[in-house]
Amino acid sequence: MLPLTIARLKRNSKVLGPGLRAVIWTHGCSKGCPHCIAKEMNEAPSQFEWMPETLYEWLKNIEGIEGVTISGGEPFEQDIEAFGIFLQLVKDDPRKLSVMCYTGKLLKELQNDQSVAGILQYIDILVDGAYIHELNDGHKWRGSSNQKMYPLHGRYTDAVLEAESSFDREIEIGLTADMQFELTGIPHDGFMKSLEQKLKEKGYAIECQ
Repeated sequence: MLPLTIARLKRNSKVLGPGLRAVIWTHGCSKGCPHCIAKEMNEAPSQFEWMPETLYEWLKNIEGIEGVTISGGEPFEQDIEAFGIFLQLVKDDPRKLSVMCYTGKLLKELQNDQSVAGILQYIDILVDGAYIHELNDGHKWRGSSNQKMYPLHGRYTDAVLEAESSFDREIEIGLTADMQFELTGIPHDGFMKSLEQKLKEKGYAIECQ
């Protein structure tokens, strides 16, 4: 079993799924969707290796969350055994944490792949499909309108139905301890250019590394 490669962790967020959630961004994706907001993150050489038990210990010590959202990168390009073990640990947590997961693959594709189909039992909301820049129309919790949200086991059926018809996106912006710009959420088309311009007017600049 190989470790999970993680690009970024966030203890608390309210913009990527229902309730207060921890967020995990896996590192790397083979799809290379044009205009992907995670392009620089996926191509960056810096990443952290976590065994599933250690990653769960990080999550276990976060108080007050409803669940965890896993994005990327492409979570299903991680070591599948390690990914499955981590998700099982999350679902066995006595707090009854929920799991939301983004993937560029399609649900049918995952269901037909015997190596990953069993993992779906641990996921409460799956958002599937590649990002298509031209279809970024502002839907809540989705990057583009071709992507579908599936409440796989009924826990979040009402929340998904509400989000399907909502264009109420929110973005969280902050700075890390080493003064790196940090954005969480799904930006509207043109958001970054608008933000860069506003910061420039105040004498600040965003540098992508």
